Amino acid sequence: MLRFAKYLKKVELKLVTYRDGFQVSVAVKDKFGDEFVEKSAVVIIHPDTAKTFGFKDGQIVKVSSYERCANLRLKVSEIAPENGALIPKSIYSCYLYSDKITIEPTDGEITTPNELLERYT
Repeated sequence: MLRFAKYLKKVELKLVTYRDGFQVSVAVKDKFGDEFVEKSAVVIIHPDTAKTFGFKDGQIVKVSSYERCANLRLKVSEIAPENGALIPKSIYSCYLYSDKITIEPTDGEITTPNELLERYT
């Protein structure tokens, strides 16, 4: 299987964070469990942006801002602004806090909340 991730360029997008009600309910059940990671470790981009730069729904991407980065699952949805990205408010958005992010393909796994906490210390 050929891997083309290294041939694609980085894409810089404006970042918007949004509050989603699942954060409260998940925190009560299992703070950093699988459901939390599934719903929090995502970056959402517009279908036109995905098409222009060759991103696919569900792929893992490296999201960077300044010197910080995390691997998140990419979702394609029309709720995202054109030339922008959405990330739900969570440990991921706090870690990557910025008004601009860079997205690039990666072959890595999703970054866990515990990995982010280790980077803080």
